[in-house]
Amino acid sequence: MPTAYQIKDQPTPYYLTFHVVWCLGLFQKIRQGQQLQRITQQYAEGSTTTAKLWAGACEYITENGQQKTLTYLSGPEGVFALHVKNPNGSENIRYIHKDHLGSWHTITDENSNLLQELSFDAWGNRRNPATWRAFNGTPPTPLFDRGFTGHEHLYAFSLINMNGRIYDPGIGRFLSPDPVLQFPNFTQGLNPYAYALNNPLRFVDPDGYSLAGQIIATTLVIALSGGNPILGALIYSVVMTIDHAIEQGRNVNAGDLFGYFTKTFVMSAISMGATKSIGGYFDQFERTGLRELRRALAHGTFNGAMRFAQGGKFEHGFMSGFVSSLGGSFMQANSPNMSTGAQITMAAVIGGTAEKLGGGKFANGAVTGAYVMMFNHLSAQIEKEIDVNKFREKYFGHVEGLRNLYTDEIPDGYSLEGNVFINNRTRGGAGGVTVYVGDGMSDVYLSPYAMKDVFVLYEVLGHEMIHVAHRNHFGVSHNSSHSEFAAYTWSMAVRRRLYGIDQGYKDLQKRRSLLYKQNSAYNYDKFGFHSNIPRCLWDW
Repeated sequence: MPTAYQIKDQPTPYYLTFHVVWCLGLFQKIRQGQQLQRITQQYAEGSTTTAKLWAGACEYITENGQQKTLTYLSGPEGVFALHVKNPNGSENIRYIHKDHLGSWHTITDENSNLLQELSFDAWGNRRNPATWRAFNGTPPTPLFDRGFTGHEHLYAFSLINMNGRIYDPGIGRFLSPDPVLQFPNFTQGLNPYAYALNNPLRFVDPDGYSLAGQIIATTLVIALSGGNPILGALIYSVVMTIDHAIEQGRNVNAGDLFGYFTKTFVMSAISMGATKSIGGYFDQFERTGLRELRRALAHGTFNGAMRFAQGGKFEHGFMSGFVSSLGGSFMQANSPNMSTGAQITMAAVIGGTAEKLGGGKFANGAVTGAYVMMFNHLSAQIEKEIDVNKFREKYFGHVEGLRNLYTDEIPDGYSLEGNVFINNRTRGGAGGVTVYVGDGMSDVYLSPYAMKDVFVLYEVLGHEMIHVAHRNHFGVSHNSSHSEFAAYTWSMAVRRRLYGIDQGYKDLQKRRSLLYKQNSAYNYDKFGFHSNIPRCLWDW
């Protein structure tokens, strides 16, 4: 087992620590920068000395005084080629071909000539690519030190550097524990030294750490954000930054955390905000199969672009966004009584499954599916559940006779067409419906049209509250025509003040005059309603 320690008495203005390793006559020294990133590495075996310097995508390798430069060329799927500048000044391109885990298995030149073939067993040990058996004797020298799942091999020590931790393919374990217990309710997640849940043919461990932080962050966003994309992005970023700090352990520093938080917050806010905007745009149109298909295409395209911008595959993001959007539309049309949590969970499963079938990661697709459902299909519903009762209490106070106020249900005898309720018998449309349930109590149902904005909500809700007050006051002697006449008169007065609409105002005056003379008992003023618009309505 290699022995490692820090040399603390080496003064330098540029590097924080030196890490030195001796093992069986081998020598290795690593220098790290102020962000604790690896900058240089020196390796010596006998008379051969190799030094490496990293600068961005470039790796400078000096061996016995001769320098070679490697530039890693990356795309959405990671590294696909290397530009090699040899000590004699010649340059060439080496193309990398990978397997389903991202392991390098074939290296070719510009003319598609095979230069080297690599093969690894399930745990990352090199093997003969022709026989898939261990090499007899010393294996051929690799052209590059990358291999298993695209990580760097420390061949002299028979170890693999997975960035977060060092991995030993000989025993299939990390040399240090994961600071976060990945899945405490899953037996394969209890060993903090285990690699990829002991299932290396299916999973990879990109940085040596777990996905626990992402799972916790997504759950808290769903539970606490209330459909607000900025709050959701803030919650997600805080949790992920804490998780990042735990993973880094003693190597963490304030500058790294601030940069990580800023990047995570910006990308999350864009993703959640755009998802909500797409939902808001399509919600203004009548619900049809074509509308839902267009909505799904928009979500698929956006999520594909986001995944591509973050270094992933466009088709993976597209599949999860497209399929989860269609799944959300289907659930809302066919399972209106399914709870919000159940709908989000189902959307996450749908999105994750779609991405996995397309060759991506289930976890990434699940997050996309959950966000599409929450910030798109359920956005208005979640906001209603939080705000409508506060809105009613602020602008109309306590209305005697109100039992329940619904924003996500359809009253009996009505159907939802577009954004309004349609009476199945008369075919008349309504933004809201008041249903008398007995004992002076009524339930009020608000359509999606009523939730269009605070001004429409004020008009429709006030209209229905007048009906509620009438029902409670008059009981069995209630006259629906008189009540509708009074509520309509109030709505016309509010519209005139809100929008300056004079059309029908003379008719309104006649109706109001008639109301005072013949139906004065139903006059909305007597029930505490007035048509003056509260100044604070514009600030809601």
